[in-house]
Amino acid sequence: MNHKRKCVEILYMDYDRTLAELRRELERVDAAIQALQEVRSNPASRSRRGRRSMGAQERSAVSERMRRYWQARHIQSGEPAEIPADRIDEVGRAFSAEAN
Repeated sequence: MNHKRKCVEILYMDYDRTLAELRRELERVDAAIQALQEVRSNPASRSRRGRRSMGAQERSAVSERMRRYWQARHIQSGEPAEIPADRIDEVGRAFSAEAN
């Protein structure tokens, strides 16, 4: 009889240990779910794909830098640095004289 009781006690200890392990694992899973839900609900924390948009100051700086670059290229090639006024349309785009 004593042997049977000891087996039952061991069985209950295994159950208790298993339940404790399962509860710890459940806490870890709940924490992971919580973290994923926070990331999903906060779009600012997600990384954006693609190009980021430029602000007005950045566009102006790039424009000035490219203007100086193309001026230098025109000077090297011997072409005029400025586009004649009669080759610029009303929007400010250059066009070739043959297009008219």
